[in-house]
Amino acid sequence: MLLYLLVLLLRPSSLILSNGALLLAATSVGAMVGLALGSRGAILMFCLIMAMVDSFPFNEGLTRRLLEAYAATDGDLLRYVALTIPVEDRILPVIGIADLLVVSALHSGLYLLSMPTLVSVGVLLASLLVAVLIGLSAGGVPALPVIAAGAAILMLARPNVGRHR
Repeated sequence: MLLYLLVLLLRPSSLILSNGALLLAATSVGAMVGLALGSRGAILMFCLIMAMVDSFPFNEGLTRRLLEAYAATDGDLLRYVALTIPVEDRILPVIGIADLLVVSALHSGLYLLSMPTLVSVGVLLASLLVAVLIGLSAGGVPALPVIAAGAAILMLARPNVGRHR
């Protein structure tokens, strides 16, 4: 977390450093949040809330303002709160920190329910990839509803996981 705070303060030009610090911070915090998701109901409620919460910031709130400021001025804040890739002469934000945090939290919660790691990671990463592909083709999309849908479908497809608790 300290590394990420330093990256936010110093804003280095290295994409490897900024993306690495962001990934480490988001997954670490997400794993801790996921420890509170110890039941199927908690995971499904978390999915529902995150899907709803992501729609407002993306469409009207801070995320929209960050995207608009980035597009208008090529400001650099967005590259420190999203995983970014170089595309031609620009840096393209691809996956936001909240998306990474939620994926990590969901994986942690699913792990607590004895969901096979390969299954949960596969479904969550596939959901994230679908959100990224839709976002790239549509000029951006809130990812958490797509990720939440993937996790919810996984929970419904595996009704016995977590029932023994």
